[in-house]
Amino acid sequence: MPKETFFQVNIKKDICSLSEDRAVECFRRLLWAEASSRNIGKQLIDVPDCINAGDGGLDAYIDNAKPIGNGIIPQGTSGYQIKITNLSQKEIIKELHVAGKPQNPLKPEITKLLNKNGCYILVVFKELSKTMRSARETALRKEFRRLKFRTASFKIISANQIASEIEQYPALVSFLKNDTMHCQCYSVWGKNSSVTSPKTFITDSKREAITKDIQAALFNNINQNTIIRISGLSGIGKTRFLYETLSPLTIQNRVIYIWAEQLKASSIFYHLLAHDTLSAIIVVDECDLSTHQDLVKIFNTNNPNLSLITVSYDFGKIPPPTKYYEVEALPKEKIEQILSTEYPEMPKNVAERIRDFADGYPLIAILLARGFDKNKDNPNEFYELNDSVLINRLLGGAPPFTDEVFVKTKKVMTGLSLFSKVGAKDSAERELVWLSAFLGVDIKEMKNVVGTQKRRGTIQGAYYLYVRPFMLRAELFKDWWQTQGFSGKDFDTFILSVPEAFRDDLATRFFEQIHFIANVENGKEFINQILSGRGIFRDSESIKNKLSSIFFLSLAEADPESALNCLERLFSDWSHQDFTDFTTGRREVIHSLERIAIWDDLFVRAANLLLSLALAENETYSNNATGVFAGLFSLGYGQLAPTESEPLKRLPILLENIKSETKAKRLLSLNAFKTALQIRSGYRIVGAENQGLRKEPKLWTPKTWGDLFIVYKEYWNALYSTIPTLPPDEQEQGLTIIYSSLSELLRIKPIAPIILDTLGKLKDSGFADKNRLLSEILRIRLYRDTGLEEETLKALDKLKNELTGSDFKSLLHRYVGLNMIEDEFDKDGNKTDAASKQIIALAQMANSNPSLLINELGWLISHDAKKAYHFGLELANADLSFTLLSNLIKEYEINISDSTNMSLLTGYLCGVFQKDKERWEQYILDISGKKALIALLPEIISRSGLTDGIGDYLLRLVEKKVVGFEKLHYFVYGGISKYLSKNIIIKWIDCLLNTHSKKASNTAIQLFYYYFMVRTAEEPKAEVPKDLLLRLTTNPTLFNLEDIGTDTLMDDHYWQNVTELLITKHPEEELKISQLIINNLGKDKTIFNGYHLGPDKILTSIAAHRPNEAWKQISDALGPPIDSKAFHLSRWLRGQDDFATHTPNEKLSLFPLKLIWEWVDADIEKRAWYFASFVPNRFFRNKEATCYGREVLVRYGSRKDVRDNLHASYFTEGYVGPASLHYKNKKNDLLEFIKGETNKNVKKWVHWIIEILDKKIEQEEIQEERRGY
Repeated sequence: MPKETFFQVNIKKDICSLSEDRAVECFRRLLWAEASSRNIGKQLIDVPDCINAGDGGLDAYIDNAKPIGNGIIPQGTSGYQIKITNLSQKEIIKELHVAGKPQNPLKPEITKLLNKNGCYILVVFKELSKTMRSARETALRKEFRRLKFRTASFKIISANQIASEIEQYPALVSFLKNDTMHCQCYSVWGKNSSVTSPKTFITDSKREAITKDIQAALFNNINQNTIIRISGLSGIGKTRFLYETLSPLTIQNRVIYIWAEQLKASSIFYHLLAHDTLSAIIVVDECDLSTHQDLVKIFNTNNPNLSLITVSYDFGKIPPPTKYYEVEALPKEKIEQILSTEYPEMPKNVAERIRDFADGYPLIAILLARGFDKNKDNPNEFYELNDSVLINRLLGGAPPFTDEVFVKTKKVMTGLSLFSKVGAKDSAERELVWLSAFLGVDIKEMKNVVGTQKRRGTIQGAYYLYVRPFMLRAELFKDWWQTQGFSGKDFDTFILSVPEAFRDDLATRFFEQIHFIANVENGKEFINQILSGRGIFRDSESIKNKLSSIFFLSLAEADPESALNCLERLFSDWSHQDFTDFTTGRREVIHSLERIAIWDDLFVRAANLLLSLALAENETYSNNATGVFAGLFSLGYGQLAPTESEPLKRLPILLENIKSETKAKRLLSLNAFKTALQIRSGYRIVGAENQGLRKEPKLWTPKTWGDLFIVYKEYWNALYSTIPTLPPDEQEQGLTIIYSSLSELLRIKPIAPIILDTLGKLKDSGFADKNRLLSEILRIRLYRDTGLEEETLKALDKLKNELTGSDFKSLLHRYVGLNMIEDEFDKDGNKTDAASKQIIALAQMANSNPSLLINELGWLISHDAKKAYHFGLELANADLSFTLLSNLIKEYEINISDSTNMSLLTGYLCGVFQKDKERWEQYILDISGKKALIALLPEIISRSGLTDGIGDYLLRLVEKKVVGFEKLHYFVYGGISKYLSKNIIIKWIDCLLNTHSKKASNTAIQLFYYYFMVRTAEEPKAEVPKDLLLRLTTNPTLFNLEDIGTDTLMDDHYWQNVTELLITKHPEEELKISQLIINNLGKDKTIFNGYHLGPDKILTSIAAHRPNEAWKQISDALGPPIDSKAFHLSRWLRGQDDFATHTPNEKLSLFPLKLIWEWVDADIEKRAWYFASFVPNRFFRNKEATCYGREVLVRYGSRKDVRDNLHASYFTEGYVGPASLHYKNKKNDLLEFIKGETNKNVKKWVHWIIEILDKKIEQEEIQEERRGY
């Protein structure tokens, strides 16, 4: 007998001896395989995962199938019952009936099948002789007839038929024999490490699209070869992706998986060729292009039931009939999703870092994650791949990785990996040329390698090349350093070998890689040598160079301790002035120290160096030395912690410096305490903890909440205990820190008693302002007491009552001394008058007992009395006969000074004004007789009341120069001037204008604006004399060059509004105003003061109304000569696009074209080029609007000066976003504009500009790629 082969099924051994579970699983797979090969839709098949479960009589069901060819699935509907025993005739009959009793009805699923004229198929995993089969068929036929199913269709499938069918599917043979030597079936393939890790399969939209395409091709191409090629770099997950793609049951049961080398040496290869009835989907992994092409020739002409899928990291062009797919890297968020699923306990920051390192490669992510998980408690460990085969395969090599092409490829890739990026195109190509010479590789060969690797995806970039994935670059850099590396002297030679034209730029990109060598032995030696006194950082001048400081920052990431030693050596003899003068390199040193301070054993030394820099602060950035030093003492924990060092180890640094005799040290310590005691507002900019390939530091995290609370207690007590020893201004800063932390710390139950004890001590301390302390407590009670314990609330209320007191003085200081929004509203935000009632009661007490008031007058006229105005008003309301006024005036006369608070007196007088205006006038006249108070009379009047009589009296005082005219500015705001009649206010304005002072003229316009133009709907509009309007708007003092030091944007606003009123009511004055504007454009220190929004708007309005006359005025001023006035007019005519909307606002369209061309033609030599310089830089076609640029070119485009100035105008612009995109949009606009253009001047100029734009696009793309965006 011939020897049995792997591909033959032994009926007794392989079929009849199967266990029940194995048998039903085998037949289940057979059904799915046949359904796939015979084009039966998966929606028609019902084959449960557990087909021996009680299911009404059938183990599998196929509905209305229309299979191609013959097999175990017949035409129409069929149902299968599977048994592993050789059933007798009686047992067969029992299997048909409910509960196995022939007197019972047929099982429901069998009844349903027969009613649909379906075929009942009994599958028996035993051999049946012809006699046995005939007897069982007769028994079934009789039973169906007995049950009135006379035409019932049925069939018996026995072991020999099962074996014959299985032999058509190599995948089922492999499963049945449980043999992996020849190939693997789908389920066995799924146990390979390339499939099982990661456990969870994550895909993306691109891979999903490929999956759908492949599945459709495999299922729909019946009797036709499907040949598919899957390429992708090693580690990118292509094998796992294909496994998941082939997972549908209609596909997976025909799949056999085999490596290319195994296939060539395997008998299965010849078996597949020899039998043209076999059906299989052959997955060939690690299949290079040559092998793929050989297989295509073989399988594309042999058996149409065979489909071929090859998988490889070998890239190349694939001709038809192969369907080619390239699996690309996953998006970062998908890698992060894999990590969170596989390693749910991994800290988020670690996952994000591994995600970035993995660069879209799932295998790299898993390898790095395993390394982290294995050594997560050792911060001195580094992220490494430790998979040389993967690295070599990423380069496109094949074992044993020694052929000449691979060696050259690795050399080039390693050279590129020495730099974060290398220029390789156009003006940047000189870098690649230098690198090829440095490596000793011919530039043509180098470009060939680059081209191949770009196609594979391991090199990316257009103008600047970089190696990816990131970890490949890191490993190649490390490998180069391990095998070659530099000594200090070699390194200098290497840097100097880079051409000077791009040395600094390329060296910076080399320095960015240097941290990769931190765990390479000779890399460590190099770093130590560089940072020693014998290296390039021999003296302090070396760190002041931008390039060397960037290098130092990278070295600090690679070896923090050596970098710290170096800095201590460099700064050892520096004076305060040396630190102050340190600018270039300062940023990098600060960033280095921030990274160094991350490590517990280096914290104190790094912090002290940062302190030295902060003491000589010369930067205003928030992350300057001062800010970074303060941030080191943040009590944030976990990822918010600034260091591994425990807070209580850090605290002594602050205590030492806050007790220093040096004020700057004390202030820095206070700033650090402020950072430490912030709870809710604490933040940290991440990045300092990510240092090259070094594992993440173990940032401080308290073991328990109790440990955290102890830290806050210690920092709180440390700060409070030092405040009494500080100078008053620093005490105030310390108290501000205390108060700003109160509401949050009081919410922490274990800390609250200590905070409350501190507040009690502050109440009695003598150095803490009680009103401020009270105001902080009131704010907490009103708005921030949510979450406070009842005991804490009671303690705060007790303190509040003690601080408020109950006697007149205490209540006066509380309610008049504090001006708090909290006194105006309740917790629900509703207006409350509780504080107002208290002030009224205090005023009444003072009126009843004047001695109480007299004792507090000194305090009431100080600025500590925040609500003195309100108290004075209520005092006048209580003092019916106004007897207290004399006491007030006397107090002011005696104690008047520049710091006196006039609110008490003005409030009292306001109360008098409201009750009796005549008495108020008399009191004002009395005060004007007080020599000490006469200068304050305008302030007193403006805050208490105003009548025509007093207004006229005040005017006379101004005219007599008893009171300065500038004091009338008190009456601009607050609406007080509306108490005056129109006649008096006009007299005031006349007086101001007659002083011929710019400041007075400004005040006059403002008085006019608020009196005549700012009125409520109920107030009547006052008529304005034209002469007054003209005098206000054209007053020469407004346009002189006097610098009064108070010009603001509002001056332009007031003038604009008053001028608009003039030309609206008196349009005949428009040209006078436009000429005024034109004459003063571009002048500083006028009413415009460089701001032209108002004048521009008015000039635009006048030009729209009177274009001919306005053009005459404008063209006369345009020049040449091109002075400041002409320049501003030309910019106004040109207009500028709004950045956000790109809305043009050119003003040329206001004027008739005929006038413009007449002006230019009058002196073409001087005006044509000039006009071209300020035409709008937009080119468009619109019948409703004029494209001035085109018209200039049509008329004067033959002149070079016109073309050049139009070019300058075209590129005079602003934009947001990438420059290359902006220029591309401009180019596209011009390409659209030039369509159909016939004028040769226009065409010539546009094509010239497009050439310039192409160069700009290229230049910007180079720079954008170099910068990484």
